[in-house]
Amino acid sequence: MTRTRLARLVPVCVLALAGVAGSGAVQARDVITWGWIDNAPGSMPTGADRNQGIEDRIRQLLKERLTQYDHEEVQAPIPRVMNEIRSGNRWCATGFVKTAERETFATFSLPASFWLPPQLVVRKPRRAEFEALGELSLERLLANPALRTGVVRGRAYSPVIDGLLQKHPPAQVHSDYVDGLKMLLADRLDYVIELPIRAAYFGKRLGGDELVGLPFKEMSNHITTHVLCAKNEWGARVIGEIDAVLRAERATPRYRQAVEQWSDADGVRQIRRLYDAILVKPEQ
Repeated sequence: MTRTRLARLVPVCVLALAGVAGSGAVQARDVITWGWIDNAPGSMPTGADRNQGIEDRIRQLLKERLTQYDHEEVQAPIPRVMNEIRSGNRWCATGFVKTAERETFATFSLPASFWLPPQLVVRKPRRAEFEALGELSLERLLANPALRTGVVRGRAYSPVIDGLLQKHPPAQVHSDYVDGLKMLLADRLDYVIELPIRAAYFGKRLGGDELVGLPFKEMSNHITTHVLCAKNEWGARVIGEIDAVLRAERATPRYRQAVEQWSDADGVRQIRRLYDAILVKPEQ
């Protein structure tokens, strides 16, 4: 090839490469980073039951349906997930309770799942001691300095419970959902506020069948959870697309089974009584 002809070809090659690079930039896919908290049996990023939690299955379904995005999962505690979303980053997460404070920086989906409500979880040898108090009141228990309890940092339980915890903040603050149950089994706490399904799951793995849940006056009949993303244009668009998936999927057998899994027979009966009213409303 002559030097003159080569000189003519160089600009053509440069333009062709530029076109390929430009085409690649246009075709680059948006990425949703899913904050993957460890709150078994909701989300399970580690262990023998990895990725088999209730929220894991909901997140997997969303990933399957939202094919216009690439998806990555990052294991992170609640404070990290909240900070990423508060900063406006392209993060989303499943399984979060809606609160007024969180709505200042996050966009929430329609109801995506629900839990049977937290109870006062105690060691079985102390059950009679607590039942002897009559109708249990969380407010009275929190106001009693002789009774030790703790909460998970950054966790929202319910508006009523959160209000009582702000009024009577426990001395113990945990970084992980299982920490309180471990301390309870070690007799370093007297009770914890926890979901019966979680107490049963971890109780069997940590100390056999030693824990029991007791109802209390201020508890509700369920705790609704949502998907949340950043409160910006990107987050609003993604949540709109997630809502469309939820409307189409929540009434299906696959979705119902995901919500029911890990519950015992009595829990499943309670979930089925509540399911349609919470997750299959005509206006949603």
